[in-house]
Amino acid sequence: MDNTKKSILGFITVVVLFFIWRYISNPLVVTVTGSGKVTVPATLAKISATIVETGDTVDKTELALRGKIAAVRLGMVTNGVAEKSLAQSQVQITPLASVVSGAKGYSATVAISGETSEVANLNSLIVKVYSAGASIVSQPVVEVSNQQELENSALLKALEEADINAKFMAKLKNKMFKKVVSVQQASSGNSSTTTKVAEKDGVVGSSFEVAKAVSVVYYLW
Repeated sequence: MDNTKKSILGFITVVVLFFIWRYISNPLVVTVTGSGKVTVPATLAKISATIVETGDTVDKTELALRGKIAAVRLGMVTNGVAEKSLAQSQVQITPLASVVSGAKGYSATVAISGETSEVANLNSLIVKVYSAGASIVSQPVVEVSNQQELENSALLKALEEADINAKFMAKLKNKMFKKVVSVQQASSGNSSTTTKVAEKDGVVGSSFEVAKAVSVVYYLW
């Protein structure tokens, strides 16, 4: 009789273990997504200006260009651009005849770039640089000093949202346990990180945005 009980108990144990194994080895596989975004004030902006001057002779053209270079550099520095950040390209002087057949005189071109931490004053800076003699001022490029930290923060928010979505799916499917199997950063083009120059109070470039998106595969039991 004891042997019979042992056999029955053993059989029941095997059956239970089989169902447990089958339960564990056949989870419900779900894929959820999450997104995170962090927006902070920009801490740095890079500005670039191109100066073009024309004249009858090389000497006159270069002399006039030198005057505009000094004025533009002064306009940048007195309006927030760090003097030590200023960089200047080599002056290029070209005969106008090489551009327009039969034209006389010369054209001189130079580019000057610099950095400013006064991001909120970019609009005013651009106007001042044009007034100083710049022919073209490129759209400033805004940056932050801790972009990697912002990307990590945005990624964490994306993962948290994905986890919330996974908990919802588990509740919907009457599942008690979950496990992350894989995480992929969903991408648009070549990068899953997007930066955005925002407009605040009429000032373009006053904030910097980092966004992340993830696709997470979960096992649910």
